[in-house]
Amino acid sequence: MQLTAQGTQLTTLGRSARRNAAARLLRGQDHIHQFIKGGMCYDVAGLIKYLIVGDQRPVPSEPSLHTLSTEDLLDSSGAQWRVNLSSSVLWQYGQKIAPGAILAFFRERDQCLFHFAVAIGGTQLRGENGGLLGAGWLAPVDLMAVLKPVAGSTTRFSYDNNTIVVQVQATAIGFDLV
Repeated sequence: MQLTAQGTQLTTLGRSARRNAAARLLRGQDHIHQFIKGGMCYDVAGLIKYLIVGDQRPVPSEPSLHTLSTEDLLDSSGAQWRVNLSSSVLWQYGQKIAPGAILAFFRERDQCLFHFAVAIGGTQLRGENGGLLGAGWLAPVDLMAVLKPVAGSTTRFSYDNNTIVVQVQATAIGFDLV
């Protein structure tokens, strides 16, 4: 991942200051491009995860909560993020998603993670380079408006002539945008 000077500065902050920076980003008060060069969807999700979770100890009661060191943040790109950001927890249509959760969009046809975004609460997200699933950071997207369930399912959706699922990776217990 390539960070801007402001992004590099974030890596020197303590946990509380990093979480405050994440909250400002998720509320849309700051633009992700202030901190990341290029702004690929997986880099955006990775930075938010780092700001919220960092290298905190794993929580046994939350198996999808993984840590992310500064080295992981700076050294990860592309395929590496697919491992760090995926989850076995699937979003169910209408289910509220905690702010800061990482969303990984998985296309069933080719068994591919094709987009990542970040939940901002309710069924809304922010993302980059994802078309209807988040094309620009400052334009929130409501999953209920862009995804419709496949008949007989609450976890499989029709999107762009494909069937997809949305994986949800919790980033922190008790993280809030206030």
